Amino acid sequence: MYGVAWGPDKQTIMASFDILGRSSLRLVNIKSGEVFDTLAEGSEFGQFSSTGQLYFTQRLKGGLWTLDNGEIKLIHEEFTLMIDMSWTIVDQQAYNLAYREGRIDIDRINLITGERVIMKLVDGARAQSIAVDRNGVIYLGTYHESRTNIVKINQ
Repeated sequence: MYGVAWGPDKQTIMASFDILGRSSLRLVNIKSGEVFDTLAEGSEFGQFSSTGQLYFTQRLKGGLWTLDNGEIKLIHEEFTLMIDMSWTIVDQQAYNLAYREGRIDIDRINLITGERVIMKLVDGARAQSIAVDRNGVIYLGTYHESRTNIVKINQ
């Protein structure tokens, strides 16, 4: 079990499971620890939006995916995760730290239209995690053995 995120309600978490090389996202009851629902076979990391919609990545495939009436649907094909903390969903936007040409940018993807906006960071920024508040303020985490920094980005 890895890649843990909040489930669609306060009683569950969602976790990535790897059983004999096959990955899946499953719901786990917080109190009992019971694994009770498999959401998407072949999926790697997932998050729920504030509307309860599941978004996820798939192992060995690029892209950001969702379930639409039980069918897996591609939202944006140019979506690659660095680590499980390098993306977040706030309202109808996915934010992802994207490594390009020796630098890290922030991709903001509209989950309804699939439109991507690339926000270029200053050179030398090596963020590894991202959080975004309801007002759209972006916080980046940088980690090193001797220190940890949280940086606020004003848009």
